[in-house]
Amino acid sequence: MLDSCPICKKGKIREIEIKKLFLKSRKLVCNGCNAEFKIRDNNFELNLSNSSKESRFNGCVLSEEDWTSVLKHDKTIREVMLEEIKNGNLPVLDANNVNLPIILKKDEKVHLYENSNFYEPRAIRNYGGMSFRVFKGVRVYTGQGESHDEQRLIDNGTIILTNRRLIFSGRNRTVNTDLKKIINLTQYSDGFQINKENKQKPELYSTSRADMWCACVETAIKKSV
Repeated sequence: MLDSCPICKKGKIREIEIKKLFLKSRKLVCNGCNAEFKIRDNNFELNLSNSSKESRFNGCVLSEEDWTSVLKHDKTIREVMLEEIKNGNLPVLDANNVNLPIILKKDEKVHLYENSNFYEPRAIRNYGGMSFRVFKGVRVYTGQGESHDEQRLIDNGTIILTNRRLIFSGRNRTVNTDLKKIINLTQYSDGFQINKENKQKPELYSTSRADMWCACVETAIKKSV
């Protein structure tokens, strides 16, 4: 349970029981700045409506471990990890304890892996006007046409980052990318995109940790040069 306040870093946390007609609930309140932490399952939601303090974490629901990290570093555990990665300290996983679908090369280290979907853009052309059937399977379009790219699912599988490669191992497709061949990296909320030397089409991978992947890939590229 929280003890010292991660907001003012001076006050102590006390537990208050909220009495209702049918249900009882609890909250934690700082005796210094009146910051409130509402208990949400095993996590705590910060409420500063009765406090004079301000915090970017107001309204956030974080674990006790994260609030302890905020008390020490003013950052969540995830933010501390991202900072470490950007400073060149990549995580190294024990390959003997993870079930990887690939064979590692000599002195190759695994930094990150996750189930993922692999996408590539495909040009979709929309026609305006009329079409005429010439013979079976062939039509002639009249009028103007416009094209746009749509992301097409190619395969699903596992994406793996090592100190040498970015690898996608799927049911039907395996993509093996030397880190030195990646020339551009783009982060999205639900994935990331890479552009490679001598390949026109980008490759897109879904992930629930896009910020972590982009930070690790970018750092791994720098360290591989």
